[in-house]
Amino acid sequence: MFRIFILLSFLFFGINTKIYAQLNDEYFQQSKNSTGAYSSFNANSNAFTNGFLSAFYNGSFIDSTTKTEVSKKLKNTNRFGFDYTIHVWGMASIDTFLNKTGYSFVAGIQHTEHIDMRFSKDLFNLAFFGNKSFAGKTADAGNFSFNQLRYQEFFVGYFKQTEKFGRLLNEGFTISFVKGEKNAAIKIPEASIYTQEEGREISLAMQYEYASSDTSKKGIKALNGWGLASDYFTEIPIGDCDKMRFEFTDLGFIFWNKKAFTITTDTSFVFNGLKIDHILDWKDSVNTSLNNDSLINQLNQKTEFNHYAIALPTSVHFYYQKNFNDKVMIKGGAMMRFFANYTPLLYCKFEYYPTTSLCLNWRFAYGGYGKLTFGMGADKLFLKKYALSVGTQHIEGLLSKTTSGINAYAGFKVYFK
Repeated sequence: MFRIFILLSFLFFGINTKIYAQLNDEYFQQSKNSTGAYSSFNANSNAFTNGFLSAFYNGSFIDSTTKTEVSKKLKNTNRFGFDYTIHVWGMASIDTFLNKTGYSFVAGIQHTEHIDMRFSKDLFNLAFFGNKSFAGKTADAGNFSFNQLRYQEFFVGYFKQTEKFGRLLNEGFTISFVKGEKNAAIKIPEASIYTQEEGREISLAMQYEYASSDTSKKGIKALNGWGLASDYFTEIPIGDCDKMRFEFTDLGFIFWNKKAFTITTDTSFVFNGLKIDHILDWKDSVNTSLNNDSLINQLNQKTEFNHYAIALPTSVHFYYQKNFNDKVMIKGGAMMRFFANYTPLLYCKFEYYPTTSLCLNWRFAYGGYGKLTFGMGADKLFLKKYALSVGTQHIEGLLSKTTSGINAYAGFKVYFK
């Protein structure tokens, strides 16, 4: 079961909004009339190594060394997250808006896939090393949470640009109609497995809830739910040349239709072997002992078909930008994602402009789904109208299979007069 959860999980973390799109608008400010596309993916964990994830995803043999590398990194509570997003947007200047100037209209579409998981140390060791090490002990497999989301958005909003104290400051807001394609969520708040010291008996106690959208409709055309979401960001001038930025992303929900269902279980039972009446007819005896109906009855499983609603993984992001001169600036910030098994992320980003059309950046971060990460990227303006942004936030993941974190992003933007 645990392997299935991980396999689903492996099927993105970037700081972005639908308006901002991680192209460096601090420098490439001509944003009133533009169009662009952006894509990013990320997989990260405080425990799973890239070697382990690669072998698991490819169905390769996972040797004891690879599993031990993961086991050494495990804490009592561990995290894994995966995100993939791609969106296309356009922005057009509005001469006046409510008798005010400096506004632009923005609209676009976005596809998002998100997976997050929380699991215990005992659960991993039990799943990949077996229960031998738990002889005479109770393994704590509870505090487990898994959530998979796939949805599309159509968003509209405004972008505002003003000049204060010789600096361009940005503000934006969008509201989205959300089309829910797929959801699968598992919660196991309590689960304990006791293995008798000589292996004669195994006891299980578990509370379990599984929720899923309609499984009969699949693919990007499936409309299994609907919802609303919003994004907002604003920049505030500080001192002579610095500024702060605050933003939230995907504050919203999806309401799944009446063909969605939930399965709940609250059970405990003891397994102490199989009774074989006739050694020559042992197959029939085993089949009788493992009768499916009797197992389901022991699990006290209950299934209900009905609507349910979930909150989208909502990001709140803040940073302070210090400008030293026209070529060097540093940002220090924090980010938190709610409803996503996420821990606060702290980062420091250094940006350097060797020319008027090129920005190089380096970032150190700690937290989120992983631990310490290092990233780098570049933003390039061509012919004063084309902007290209590429980079990674987990460059260490490219260096060794024993590290954790895979990320890449790319964006393209065209400015119009």
